[in-house]
Amino acid sequence: MHKVLIVDDEPLARSRLVRLLSTLQTVDVVGQAEDGQDAIDQCLALQPDVVLMDIQMPNKTGLEAAVEIGSMLKTAPAIIFCTAFDQYAIDAIQASAAAYLLKPVSVSDLSNALARVTRLSKPQLAQLASTLQAKDSTFNIEPSVVSRLKSGLMKTPLSEIVYFKSAEKLVYATTVDGKEVIVDVVLKELMDEFPKELLRIHRNCVVNIGQLEQLYKLENGQDVLKLRNTDAVLDVSRRQLSDVKTAFKSRAR
Repeated sequence: MHKVLIVDDEPLARSRLVRLLSTLQTVDVVGQAEDGQDAIDQCLALQPDVVLMDIQMPNKTGLEAAVEIGSMLKTAPAIIFCTAFDQYAIDAIQASAAAYLLKPVSVSDLSNALARVTRLSKPQLAQLASTLQAKDSTFNIEPSVVSRLKSGLMKTPLSEIVYFKSAEKLVYATTVDGKEVIVDVVLKELMDEFPKELLRIHRNCVVNIGQLEQLYKLENGQDVLKLRNTDAVLDVSRRQLSDVKTAFKSRAR
């Protein structure tokens, strides 16, 4: 049984990980931390076997916290970084030989990572510390979503996506250049992960708030939404109409 500490500054992200881990019989979530310093304190108090660690957090980044945890504990926990990372973060993580997962994390990703994760050795921690010293430890990690292709993973920045639509048990993202890609996440998970960036307009459609252009009513009474960077006109459900109107008012302030 793995004793797991969850570390993320976003409450929704922590709640999602708790929910996913509850489906795994080999895991016991012993605590949650909201930043790097909190992670250090709770590791000292709880002695977890595994830490699921976000990277970009206030007070201390996840990488900085991992180095301190490893130096302070005689037996350091295994670290799995959960991140929507940029290339610098990839380099730092791979240099330390630690495990990492792309956000939004799936149950299968968690299960596989927990099955193979190992504790960081002293040389690996030293390499991670060296990487941090060599570069600015403040990350500019742009939110993104992941598509699984035959050739591997493809990451698309959220800012380049106009809207997401579900159909036939798949979720399609339409990008600003008109491309359509299948993303490895459901709409509810997208809303949980990016509540400030996304807006649900229908049970099968979520849009990028930054792409809002016009809300109007057709002759038949149907409310529809026009977005930037696309010719598509999307139906707005009665249930979501109030939220859409509120989003337009907020952008006008």
